[in-house]
Amino acid sequence: MPTQQQELASSTITTTTKKIQVREYTVRAHSRIIHSRIFNFICRKCTKATTRETFGMRPIYCERCSPPQIPRGSKRRHR
Repeated sequence: MPTQQQELASSTITTTTKKIQVREYTVRAHSRIIHSRIFNFICRKCTKATTRETFGMRPIYCERCSPPQIPRGSKRRHR
């Protein structure tokens, strides 16, 4: 299993910019430019080399091994 230093040394970062269309839901529909990065890294769980596009921090799991995310705002209080 590679150490964290080896993993960081072997990962590469590519930055991309996209223009996306946002549908109307709680705000008015608009276009937005987003900046994403493509990371090439070794998955911490299955130890396979993988590529993943992300908008935030460096991922540690591949798409198959990443734990499911709870959607934001799904825990609304009903009155």
